[in-house]
This record gives sequence, C-alpha cells and structure tokens, in this order.
Amino acid sequence: MARDIGMTVLAQLGRDGFRCDAAALEAVQLSFELTAADFVRRYADVAQLNRISFDEAAEKNTVDTFASVLRETAKEFLAGTRPRVLPAWSQIDEPRQISFPVG
Repeated sequence: MARDIGMTVLAQLGRDGFRCDAAALEAVQLSFELTAADFVRRYADVAQLNRISFDEAAEKNTVDTFASVLRETAKEFLAGTRPRVLPAWSQIDEPRQISFPVG
C-alpha cells in the first residue's frame, strides 16, 4: 500500500505541473525525511507532556520504511511506471482500528 500511495502522490504532483525529474524527486524524498523526523520529535514531545506512551523507535522505523519505499517508487516513476487507481476506504476488507494507549 505504501508503494501505491507514493506512486499516487508522485503522479498527482506531475498532474499539478511539478517537474518530476531525478533532482526534483530527490528533493521530495529529502523533504519527506526531514518533515517526518520533525513530526516524530513533536509527537514524542506532546506524548511526554501529556504523559502518554509513544514508541518513538517504532515511529522512526515506520518513517524509514516509507522513505525506502518512496525512494524505490521514485525510481520506478522515473522509469515510466504510473499508479493504479487506489480503492476507496469503503472497499478495503478490514480497515485496521487504531487505538491510542493512555497511561
């Protein structure tokens, strides 16, 4: 799913007039990594302030995983691959319920 999301975002950028060459996609990659790292830090701070648990290592792992997928997706996009249409949320078999631990 992460690949599909990344491909869809890149395709939308192209439709919006964004120049999707190697340098621009590298800038998108770097922007994602910097922004995601900043948000993980912010969420960790807010969790600490509110005394709720926050698995910073797991969040960083998720960011690293998506960054890796985005990097590979950008290569595929430059090679001419375009996305398939993503399904509506109502078409996904079992949406995962997210719970927020308090404690």
